[in-house]
Order: sequence, then structure tokens, then C-alpha cells
Amino acid sequence: MPTRTSCVLWFSLFSLLSGCAHMTPTDAGALKGAGLGAVTGAIVGNSPEGALVGAAIGTVAGAALGRNEELEQERDAALWAAYESDLQRQAVTISDVVTMHHNGLSDDTIFLAAQTRGSQIDMNPRNIIYLKEQGVSEPLINQLITLNR
Repeated sequence: MPTRTSCVLWFSLFSLLSGCAHMTPTDAGALKGAGLGAVTGAIVGNSPEGALVGAAIGTVAGAALGRNEELEQERDAALWAAYESDLQRQAVTISDVVTMHHNGLSDDTIFLAAQTRGSQIDMNPRNIIYLKEQGVSEPLINQLITLNR
């Protein structure tokens, strides 16, 4: 039959492992480490002091692992932001379309550039009229409208 202490320890372990949704990975890691450490320390040390030592060691180890997870998440977010920024810099703008047209590039080439590099053209009525005033053909304007849906 389980002892009262073992029941309390197992209940504590499951409570600690659940954590809170608003916790950072460092906080959650520290909490989980403390719970696992306390249970392990109590079992191995067979005393309250063993549980305290295990909790202390588990807290430090869990916090370190959680902080590492936080750093990975921050790195991933920074890499993704840089990637998105790079994509935006490479995207074809309305100015690029007009410049390519004025330099004699074909509609197919201009559309292919917009299609492969992405497009940052808001095809609102004002921009459609602007493109037409700049001599851009209606078939290309229609392709750009379709591309930017």
C-alpha cells in the first residue's frame, strides 16, 4: 500500500509537470525540474533532505534547459524575421514594373519577375491608372492584378 509521503510526492510531480500556460520555458523548466528532482531525491535519499537537494538541483537543471529552449525560440524568430525582410526587399514594386517597362523589357519578362520574386504591388485603381499612364500594357496590368489576389 502506498505511503502518504509517496502519494504526496506523486501528486506534486504531476501538478508540477502540468505547469501554467503563461510560463516561459525557463520558468516551466525550473518548475518541472524541481518536481522531478524532489521526487528523485526523496526516492534515492529516502528522506526529506534528499527531496530538498533533488528539488534544488532539478530547479537549476530545469531552468538551464528551459532557457536554452527560449534562446532557440528567439533565434528562430529572428531568423524568420530576417527571411521575411529579405523577401520583401526582393519583391517587385510598382516602381520596378515601370522601370522595367521603360527599359524595354517584355510583358512576359516583367510578369515572370513579379511571379518569381513576389510582388508588393497594391493593385488599387490609382495604381492601375498610374501603370496605364506609364505605358504598361493592359494584359500585363491584368496579370499583375491576378497575381496579387
